[in-house]
Amino acid sequence: NFKELFGTWENPLSKLLNSTYMSNVMKFIHEFYKSTGVPRPRQSEIFQVFRQVAFSEVKVVILTAEPLKNFKGNGVALATNEREYNSPSCITEMVERCVEDTVYNGINPSFDLTLEPWLMQGVFPLHASLTTTITAKDGYKNVWKEFTRSVLKVLSNSNKGIVFIFLGEDVKEYVSLINKKHNHVLEYQSPYESFKLKQDWACSCFSDTNKILKKAKGAGATIIW
Repeated sequence: NFKELFGTWENPLSKLLNSTYMSNVMKFIHEFYKSTGVPRPRQSEIFQVFRQVAFSEVKVVILTAEPLKNFKGNGVALATNEREYNSPSCITEMVERCVEDTVYNGINPSFDLTLEPWLMQGVFPLHASLTTTITAKDGYKNVWKEFTRSVLKVLSNSNKGIVFIFLGEDVKEYVSLINKKHNHVLEYQSPYESFKLKQDWACSCFSDTNKILKKAKGAGATIIW
């Protein structure tokens, strides 16, 4: 039932959802969670971000590579599954530190590891590959490529003034899909890449996004990261 899985995205994505390709994706998901050892994220969370962010409300898209390979991921890119986790995923922790340093001068006690406050403001953090395993090297990228392309194209062509943030080398191939006449494109290193290099993720994406939104729509349009 695509309405239950995608909520307000069902109609905008109808061409994709009713395609033979999507039928094959759903078959893949069924087999993947039936036969794969330690799949990520939980099956119920694959399309979580679509249900939490209404299509017409998207202001910022964050695209990064694949889901976390531990159980702390919740299907929302860069997020940790529950507020109750005493130790966030290393990626979410890097995001939190980056937000504190680049937006709040080093102090942000209210940061929510689930990123739900972001979603409520129209931030749409998406993985280019929606499934992975502990050992998968590319997060089944080829399975999800057409899905990701379709989502980005529908957003780019339907809504105007969206800030698209591309994090990492693995998602650069999707940049050309965005209509830059009506939207904004920002590209940065991903926290995953910084983690592998044992570097801090000192990214200006959050402050840069707010500068764009403020210039285009006023201070009230900025995101409370």
